[in-house]
Amino acid sequence: MLGRLAAKAASSDAPVEAELFLDEAIAPQDIDTVVQRAVAAAAEAAGLPQSSFAVGTARGLSRSVSVTAPLALLRTVMAGKEFTSLLPSDLSSDEATIRPVKQ
Repeated sequence: MLGRLAAKAASSDAPVEAELFLDEAIAPQDIDTVVQRAVAAAAEAAGLPQSSFAVGTARGLSRSVSVTAPLALLRTVMAGKEFTSLLPSDLSSDEATIRPVKQ
């Protein structure tokens, strides 16, 4: 999926939108904090300003959060053990199927 995002990005510094999925060990109420810390740390390590990314709504059931950030920053974040996968935010309904979840 990172390759798909790279193909869409105008440059490696251009922000892209993605949905990041976290490990099941992360409690739903901690998703926002974990993602904010990880993305901020990756931005600092890359020498990017805090304004170079935006963290959107955290979703507890799917353990995911939307993020807008440069592709290089997303690559760094996805290397973290807390993150399991990502999907581009522009998927059409034909490309993603929602499966029911038993609770």
